[in-house]
Amino acid sequence: MLFWVLTTSVAGYVSARMYVGFRGEYKRLVYFGSLFVFPGIVFGIFFLINMTLWFSGSTAKVNFFTLLFLMGLWFAISVPLSFVGSFLGSRRAEYKYPTKTNTVHRPIPEGASSNSFLSILLAGLLPFGCVLIELRFILYALWQ
Repeated sequence: MLFWVLTTSVAGYVSARMYVGFRGEYKRLVYFGSLFVFPGIVFGIFFLINMTLWFSGSTAKVNFFTLLFLMGLWFAISVPLSFVGSFLGSRRAEYKYPTKTNTVHRPIPEGASSNSFLSILLAGLLPFGCVLIELRFILYALWQ
């Protein structure tokens, strides 16, 4: 958990450096997004699951003071480190990509199966079938 909190400076640095490399205009939005969106979603899901466990009377629930400690880690350590990483990433020189992209738009030729409903169905069915078969074997082994 501490390693995840300490690596927020890397997340801020990388997000700012990539956004500057793409010549973005809304830098502050990216800084706050890398700081609050993913950790906020993870903490929100964890909090909802913990509340469900708490109301059901489970012993697997996390103590309320531990949740406050996690929020303290997030706001006391993660927020400043993310801002430092974002500041350092935005102050670096723009990344020079090894290739030049042509600005002339060229149309992508329409293929025979690019919009076919059957190809879309098969592309989704194959990974779903593989996961379903593996899950069946795993659950069958657990039930035995």
